[in-house]
Amino acid sequence: MNAGSRASGTPDAGKIESRLSILALLAPSSPDSPPQYDYLGHQHQNVSTTPSGFYQDLAPAGHPAFQHHQQQQQLHHAGQLLQPYPIAHAQPPPPPPQPQRNIYPQDANVKPAKLMTIAPRPSDQIPRPPPATPTPRSSSSSVPRRIATIVACENCRAKRTKCDGARPKCSRCVRLGTGCEYDAGPDETRSVARKRKYEEMKNDLNEMQELVDYMRIKPLPDVAEVIRRIRAGEDPCRVLRLVRDGDLLLQASALGRQELEFDKDDAIKKLDEAAMQKSHIKVAAKPWTAVGGDGLVSELVTIFFDTEQPFSTVYVDRFCFLEDMKTGKPEKARFCSPALVNSICALGAFTSETAKAIDLAQGGNIREAFYAEAKRQLDLEHGKDSLTTTMVLITLFLYSSAAGIDRAGGPHRLTACTMYKRLKIGTEFPAWVNKLEPTARDRVCKALSRAAWGMFCLESISSFVYIQPALIKPPTLPRIFDGNREDVAPEDPNCPDPFLDAECGMSILLYHIMCYNRESRYALGKPEDISARLSHYQKLMGWTSQECSEKGRGLIGLAQAIFLQAYFSIAVIALFRPLAPLDLTLPNGLGSAGTFVVQHCKRMVERVQEFEQKYPEESAKGCVCTLYFYYVVSISLVALLDKERDSHEPFIQACRHFHLVSKNFGVGRAVLRGLQAMALEMQVHLPEQSLSYFAEASLSDEHFNDVPVSYVVPGRLASKSRSPGEDDDGSDSEVHLGNLIEKWSAVSINK
Repeated sequence: MNAGSRASGTPDAGKIESRLSILALLAPSSPDSPPQYDYLGHQHQNVSTTPSGFYQDLAPAGHPAFQHHQQQQQLHHAGQLLQPYPIAHAQPPPPPPQPQRNIYPQDANVKPAKLMTIAPRPSDQIPRPPPATPTPRSSSSSVPRRIATIVACENCRAKRTKCDGARPKCSRCVRLGTGCEYDAGPDETRSVARKRKYEEMKNDLNEMQELVDYMRIKPLPDVAEVIRRIRAGEDPCRVLRLVRDGDLLLQASALGRQELEFDKDDAIKKLDEAAMQKSHIKVAAKPWTAVGGDGLVSELVTIFFDTEQPFSTVYVDRFCFLEDMKTGKPEKARFCSPALVNSICALGAFTSETAKAIDLAQGGNIREAFYAEAKRQLDLEHGKDSLTTTMVLITLFLYSSAAGIDRAGGPHRLTACTMYKRLKIGTEFPAWVNKLEPTARDRVCKALSRAAWGMFCLESISSFVYIQPALIKPPTLPRIFDGNREDVAPEDPNCPDPFLDAECGMSILLYHIMCYNRESRYALGKPEDISARLSHYQKLMGWTSQECSEKGRGLIGLAQAIFLQAYFSIAVIALFRPLAPLDLTLPNGLGSAGTFVVQHCKRMVERVQEFEQKYPEESAKGCVCTLYFYYVVSISLVALLDKERDSHEPFIQACRHFHLVSKNFGVGRAVLRGLQAMALEMQVHLPEQSLSYFAEASLSDEHFNDVPVSYVVPGRLASKSRSPGEDDDGSDSEVHLGNLIEKWSAVSINK
């Protein structure tokens, strides 16, 4: 006898009761009831929310409990018809209470196991969300909207199935036991991810290009060390970082990594010995400086004379300086002093591989140590006027300019020019010279002549970046300096150095051009002004550098010959750059002023690149001279980028050079930021090919406050800075590059 017959007492009633129970389980709760939604908003088959089948199994149709349940169910369906149509985010109905097996204690003969086979518990059929109290749709405590999946994983995208975007593995991949990968970050869209990957690939390409450039110009042992590391599985980007940090690869290969890591003093000693062996000039560090050893000081002095002196540091006589230094007696020296030695070493340390390797070994900055010692020694002189003190001040100014803080060196430059005038260095020989024997007197007069004219040449070059004439006038001393190379005797002892003599002639012409730009009484661009400028141009064309043969003079001879031709282009740019914004056409077939400026910028770049191709290792490190030429090119072309298509290529090459040498010279990054600020101020577009060179010197990296770069910006910016009604006489109002960097870095940060 079944459970129904036990409850009702009749077999037929029990059969009917069982069939009704099965039908109740299969049939929907009501044909008129609206569709139900799960908690994710998906429509599903309506399932009765009351365990009607369970109650029907417990009591037959005629049983009072069954009749009572039918009435409650009808009232419940009627209430559903009166409710509004449910929406996807509506609160789901609460789950029904769990049925109790002995809900009717009077039916003692009911078997729970058989009841479970007829009507299982609802919780075993369909998983339901946790119970919640129904609330109105407008309530703030309603269930939040479904969070959209921004990016699906690769497997779900391939199968075109829904993905919940869970990290690190989505639910579907976890369920299937497959790998789960995303092509975008958790908080970025695919388009943002593509842009990010593009920038990463572009940066990687630039780094690899830099590594290739390094391998192209370095000696084979250095290149072999790079290749060995890459073949050993080392990341090429990490190898590049080591190269940037001062060619540690070569030092590690020569000395062994254990020495660099575990025996600092011994490693520094061997680095110093290696520097002494490869230095062309060999000197003793003490008593002139205690910052570095003999080898390091010898290398830095060699860099000063062989790399920097061909154009910029011509004011120091090589023979007299080294002769005084080798005596080891500072109190008797006239062309050498502790302050001068330390300032020379500080300037040479910008490109010294040994200095950078020592920095890595001992964890300091030996370049700044030389600079600090030079200033300390200068303070010990208590403002004493002397030739060496004047040289120290000029060298410290060059150091500040190369470091990108020329404003800090400005007082050194002004003091040097004042001391130059007080000592009458450019007008007469000191009285003590006449007391020397003839041979010594002749040697000293040549050194003094070089000092007077060399300081004037450097001041003419320096003043051009400040859009002003040199602060000292052309000397009146005779040009009796020789070739200034101890290892090469001059062909004619009575003949001056032809390169320096030609540089002096060009510096005089540049001085007069800058004086005209500052003091001209003619309005800029008027016929009288153009006629005066053409007259200066004729003098430039009449300038001849003599036939300066670089044969037998190696690096220095070639550098001087090339730099002289670039210097000629600078004088032409100084003459016609003020006319470039006016779109004037020059007579005599010279074309427009802007086009003429672009032509000489291109010529300057070509000459410097000729030097770079013949001496790639020396040029890759950079020097003050090449930095100066590329600065003039870039700063002169910014205003012409949108007007002169031919201006793009020399501008790009200048930016590339600043990018390559920025690891050695701080001014490289400062100029790159300044060029960006100028372009924003002038509302011109930088060439697309140059943008990658600005990546590591972006204005938006930080807010640059009080930037110590006081170079004066030429061109349209200067004219925009003039007060209304002020005459434009060709002299540029002072708009400092550092001020533009500060202004536009703040704007870029706030965007």
